[in-house]
Amino acid sequence: MTGLNATWLGTLQRDSYPAGVAAVGPGHLALTATDPGTYRDAVEDLLTVWEDDGHGAAIYPRHRDDTPPLDTDYVYAFDGTRVWIRKPNHTWIPATHHPDVKAALGRESTMDSEEVS
Repeated sequence: MTGLNATWLGTLQRDSYPAGVAAVGPGHLALTATDPGTYRDAVEDLLTVWEDDGHGAAIYPRHRDDTPPLDTDYVYAFDGTRVWIRKPNHTWIPATHHPDVKAALGRESTMDSEEVS
């Protein structure tokens, strides 16, 4: 969610650009979520996997008194129907329109079709 009703779920450090997030299972699910429950669950799983798999640090709200770090390159927000990415130039675009996310989605559909063959 964005605006006054927004809830900060966490922050990823290192490799948290869209291609890096899309390459991790829960990150891919979070970027393509279309309902709040799926998004929240995927982000919570992503924060755990991010650290466990050595991608970088995960910063949780409980570590910072619900104040997100201000020095992030990319910001990901869910508006109730889809995920948006704020690029470093402060332009917001739907996550599924970001070239790196589209490429990750394309790789997945290619892998799915190869498995069927």
